[in-house]
Amino acid sequence: MMGIGFIFLLNACFNLIIAALLGYTWILLHKKRMQVQNLFFALGFFYALLFVLNLSWFISLAPRIEKEILLFDSMFLVAKTTLLMIILGSLAKEKRMVLLLFLYLFSALSLQVSFSDFFVAIDFISYLLLFLGFMHVGSQHIKHLQKAGLYGSIYGVFSLALIVLIYFGKINLAYVQAFLNIFVILSLWHIFRYFQTVEL
Repeated sequence: MMGIGFIFLLNACFNLIIAALLGYTWILLHKKRMQVQNLFFALGFFYALLFVLNLSWFISLAPRIEKEILLFDSMFLVAKTTLLMIILGSLAKEKRMVLLLFLYLFSALSLQVSFSDFFVAIDFISYLLLFLGFMHVGSQHIKHLQKAGLYGSIYGVFSLALIVLIYFGKINLAYVQAFLNIFVILSLWHIFRYFQTVEL
């Protein structure tokens, strides 16, 4: 069974790759002077912070306090979900996704459950929203957006399944969740490839 240290290292590696890909996309969008460039910069910044945090936990520079880890993970997930939903809404040209985002933020703030259940609920709502967002993007008749939507939807649905298994089955599947970032990388790669084809 993989130790917690290895999981932190996995997350750090995947977060670094995602941050680099988002940074590369931001450079492309900056050159093309596209409005969504700042969203990619902000998203890349959050992933870079996650890289630093996970690396710190791996080499024990920061204390591994379970409640603090849950808090940081959920806070970053809310931030990532918010930014991704705005990006996905612009890609899908779907204004109703902004309404979903507001409902998400409202539900996140109004939950009245125990400390641990609160973070589980936040994670579940976040992945559900991401699944719906990527599904909308995948419905576009554009090759790269279809693939981005497919990989993103796979990430969302498997993450939802893992949340249920971990919560109700009390099974430690954190290492599987770390590997799911591969689908995030594939989705973001196709979003990058889509922007490469966009003519101003």
